[in-house]
Amino acid sequence: MGGFHVYCVICGATTTEVEIGPREQPGDDEDVYMENRYDEDVIGDEDMEWFRQARLLGFNPDASGANKFYVSGAGEYLGAGIFDVDEGSEPDSAIEDFDLAGVRAWGDCDGEERGFPFHRQCHTVLARVLTGTEDTGKINRAVLYKIFGGLISGKSRCSDLDYGHATQGQDQTWEAIPGYEYTVINPEKRESLVQDILEVIQDEKFVETPSNLNLGHKVRWDPLREIPESLLRDILDLVDNESIFSLCKASWVIFELIRHSRNFWESRIRKNTPYFEELGETITTRRESLGGQDLRKILLWAKEASKPRVGISGLLMAVANRRRIWGVCEQIARRYHAECPDPDSEPSCKMESIAVCNKMHFVGFNVKPVFDTQRSYWIRSWDEYDADRPWTLRTFWNSDWDMTGISVSFGDEEPRMFGKRGTEEGAWETSKEVAPETWLRGFVFHLWPTNPLLEWEHAPWNYISVKGITIYFYDGFPVSYGDTGDSLMQRPLFAAEDMVIVGVEGQLAEKEGVTPWILRFGLLQAYPGDEEKPDPGYYPEVGDEEQMSWSSASLALLGKPSWESESLKFICDGFDRVENIDIDRELIPLRILMLGNRPNELANIRSISACINSKVTNIRVSFVDGQQTRTMREVDEEGFLWPEENWEEFEIDGPGGEIIDEIGWIESYDRSPELLHLRTNRNRTVLFALDTLVGENNSNTRIKLSGWTVDNNHMRVIKAEEGDVIVGIVMGFGQRESDWLFESDREEFGTRPWTYETFQKRSESRLFSYFNFVGALTMAKDA
Repeated sequence: MGGFHVYCVICGATTTEVEIGPREQPGDDEDVYMENRYDEDVIGDEDMEWFRQARLLGFNPDASGANKFYVSGAGEYLGAGIFDVDEGSEPDSAIEDFDLAGVRAWGDCDGEERGFPFHRQCHTVLARVLTGTEDTGKINRAVLYKIFGGLISGKSRCSDLDYGHATQGQDQTWEAIPGYEYTVINPEKRESLVQDILEVIQDEKFVETPSNLNLGHKVRWDPLREIPESLLRDILDLVDNESIFSLCKASWVIFELIRHSRNFWESRIRKNTPYFEELGETITTRRESLGGQDLRKILLWAKEASKPRVGISGLLMAVANRRRIWGVCEQIARRYHAECPDPDSEPSCKMESIAVCNKMHFVGFNVKPVFDTQRSYWIRSWDEYDADRPWTLRTFWNSDWDMTGISVSFGDEEPRMFGKRGTEEGAWETSKEVAPETWLRGFVFHLWPTNPLLEWEHAPWNYISVKGITIYFYDGFPVSYGDTGDSLMQRPLFAAEDMVIVGVEGQLAEKEGVTPWILRFGLLQAYPGDEEKPDPGYYPEVGDEEQMSWSSASLALLGKPSWESESLKFICDGFDRVENIDIDRELIPLRILMLGNRPNELANIRSISACINSKVTNIRVSFVDGQQTRTMREVDEEGFLWPEENWEEFEIDGPGGEIIDEIGWIESYDRSPELLHLRTNRNRTVLFALDTLVGENNSNTRIKLSGWTVDNNHMRVIKAEEGDVIVGIVMGFGQRESDWLFESDREEFGTRPWTYETFQKRSESRLFSYFNFVGALTMAKDA
């Protein structure tokens, strides 16, 4: 299968360049190959430039702020569903720092990376139909995205809307069919048409015919005479043109009311031909020149002359295409208005215009994309926040012990619910009465971790969900519900400094047979007493610990997690997303290897070792005083111990004052780390997982390859702040790798410099996980 085009979701035409050239005519007894291009005598290059630029409507659930749906800047179609677009010139929090390179158009994907392409001109027409203005910012993007998603059948590259004649061109690539040129002409309003239209409608065939006809005295009974004139006009606004003229023949009251009413017919033209902007402007700006013209005749001409039809050419081609697109937009509008909330409705509470959310954090995962977002405001005004009244906090769980909802209620009021209450047998809930002076400080979600070795399509049960929750209060002790055991991982989310949690937003994920469970969770926050949002672009700060999940077993070794500790600090070098991993990086449990519980214990370190299986899969620290070796991971995902022959040791003179001063890793763009780097305060370094050369009889020479150097690869490092020392190493293991060496690789072994590890270890059919995140815990030197 060759390349393919994708089509504008609004007009149905292609989003790439279409050729224009002469149409050759066959001679006698001669067949002529018709190239895929339009006739240059019908349409010009200047009419086609608009096709070369498209925009994307997409979804970014990680966006800061309430709006998660974006419209990109303009760009070109590259093929394979990929567009080279930019962020655009308008500020938009939904697209800020978002990688548009990963967006795919139409049915090539159905996940969060799916985008819907359209032309700017079509977007403007859609805005006019949906909002009555050309302001595309008034369109509810969330509703529109949902509608477009529901209009796709399978892997189609266009929707199920009726695009009229444009459908004829929709093949694997766009088909330039003779006679259909109007479907690809720029539909923008053309000021140059105003004078041309004036010349047409000034023709004598549009002149009003004088009439002194008066049959009123002959009318015996006309039921419409009993209806007030204002109501008659309202009724006529709802009647089509054919019925209008039939009423004029049947009712003298109607005939007399509208036959000489230029205001009525001018209004009729505007309402019946909203796509014919040039005609409306002609009537408005050239009113004096049209005083003797019959607007009824002009209306009938406009409806007929602008009708989309095969073979149309000349000055009204653009109007005909605009009318065709307008018809598609009316199909979209019927679905849009059925889904869209009333824009004139009052906010449900004052906090709706005050609260901000930094992002919706993952507290669950499954492979099915979710686009619907829920919000619940637990505090609706500052007066309510200051009121002296107790409140009730409830949590809700389905029969699989997945958390499905959480609510706050005051007195006998209805609970302010986020999520859903479990309804199936075995679903349960909790309730806690809270004193008036106490309010929420944050949450720690206890999550069921996934196994990174399993592919989602083969193990749909291998999902992540909230199995327990610990709720923190100001001026109160935390409470826990559900499972909070060491086999889980923890996800902390707390209010930003000086801010108050006023509600939550997030998403739910569905699972067959049980109540949907919480997938994403974000805190709606506001500064106490503020009556408006903070400055545009401001969002509550998220602590570094809140960016990731943490192994509960590792946290149990600390006594207190770093976000609760007054002495421990967590440091890292960002939370960049890594490609080619199934789950989001923030759901990979971070594990901790404590080199010492206090800085003085670093003097006991004898060595740090890494377990290598072509990549770093584990690390451990050994001591000189007989203290038991500490290992970051006791067993692998399949429950096996780590083979001793896979460990590489880096000796450290702890008793002599040598300590780890720097932790780093080498990585390539959009990939997980390749090598783990340690540097001591004596400037001694090690690069774990550096390949070694293979010797005779497949022996390990222990000679490291020199290809990996700090100079020719990108290294990122973290160091303790001035006055602090590194007391712990933090790592996440979420990358899936296979040891299997394919038969073609085995044959190639003799002709290329395979390393010892490549041949020896990839000869085994085994999966393993390796590290893709590195951080550290630090403490003051004198602690």
